[in-house]
This record gives sequence, C-alpha cells and structure tokens, in this order.
Amino acid sequence: NNLRLIHLKSVELRIHSEPGKLIIESKSKRTDFTFPITLVKNENAAAKDLLLLSLIPGIGTRILTRLLEHFKNATQVFHASEKSLSDVPGVGGKLIEAIQRAKEKVPIERIVEWCVQNNCQILLRNSDAYPRALAEIHNPPVLLFSKGCLDSLSQPCVAIVGTRNPTPYGRRQAKILSGQLADSGVSIVSGLARGIDGIAHQACIDRQGKTIADRK
Repeated sequence: NNLRLIHLKSVELRIHSEPGKLIIESKSKRTDFTFPITLVKNENAAAKDLLLLSLIPGIGTRILTRLLEHFKNATQVFHASEKSLSDVPGVGGKLIEAIQRAKEKVPIERIVEWCVQNNCQILLRNSDAYPRALAEIHNPPVLLFSKGCLDSLSQPCVAIVGTRNPTPYGRRQAKILSGQLADSGVSIVSGLARGIDGIAHQACIDRQGKTIADRK
C-alpha cells in the first residue's frame, strides 16, 4: 500500500489504498470517509475512466450498461473506434463525439477533488459498499455518489413521499408516522422536496433517527 499526503485548502489528508478502496483520513474534526474505488492520479485508471464515462452528457444507466457489456470496461470504450461505438444500440454520432472528447471536456480531476473536499463517496455497482437492495433491481445504476452514513441503508427503510402542498392534516400525519418509524429503528427515505418529503425528513431527525434523501 502506498501512502500519500496532500493538502487541500490547508487541510491535511492522509491517503492510502486497499483492494478496491481508497481510504482518506483527516487529522481535523472532519469525519473520515472511504471511496470504494481508487481515484488518485495514476492509480486504477479503469475506475477513473468509469467515473468519466458516467459523467458524459447523454449517457444514462441504460447506455452505460450497454457500453460496458459490449467493451467489458470503460477504458476500452475510450479506445474504441467510431465503427465499434456505433455498433452499440443508442450510441449515435453526437454521443460518439462526446465520448472521444470527454477527457478534454470533462474536468475529472476537479470533480474528484470536490468529492474529497465535500466528503462525497463514489460507489461502484460491484463494490461491497453499494446498496444490496438497489443492486437487485432491473438495470441498477453503475455508479452512485453518496454523502453521509451508508449504514442507514442496511437497516429497514420506509419511503414517505407526497405533495409539496399538504393540508394541515397531511402535515400532522406525516410527522407522526415518520417519528414513530424513526423510534422503531427504521430509516426514512424521501426526496428532500418541500412539503411531505421535507416534513418526513425533519420529523425523523427530530427523533434522532436516520434519514436518506434521494437526489437525481
């Protein structure tokens, strides 16, 4: 394992790698966090290529999955010819050009640095940290960005969603339901929107529960 020290805005971070992971530790009061993929320069280029590929405008989960199934990994996608890329369903001329110019158009190093500075974790679908229930759905996301305690996903979860303009009765019932579930050790999942979503999150936090927000 290699050990590196970097400085970001006067914050010293200690970086070392383990199989499939990048561990970043801070000596300050900030919470230590882990990347399930290595994104340090010159380490695990295939993982960084996957992150880059997923950030190209026009490439969603479906096309990304098709590309990976056709070329086996993201690095091969970037080395593929126009003819090979066009053989993938849904990949046309504009998208081929975007793929070929991605390394000069997408500021991948800045994105990785932002993740480090903001305690943002990057999860690959085949990593141990990837939510198991999500991995079982049809066509799950190849890559996720997350922030916070991933342990919240391992306990029972209930989604509470609703209108942005609830009635007083709706607001009261959402608060009661979310609070009682939080007291029972259930994580509350919602979309962080105003109205019922926000009320459910806040009621859970008020009861010292764990809450999960899904933002696309």
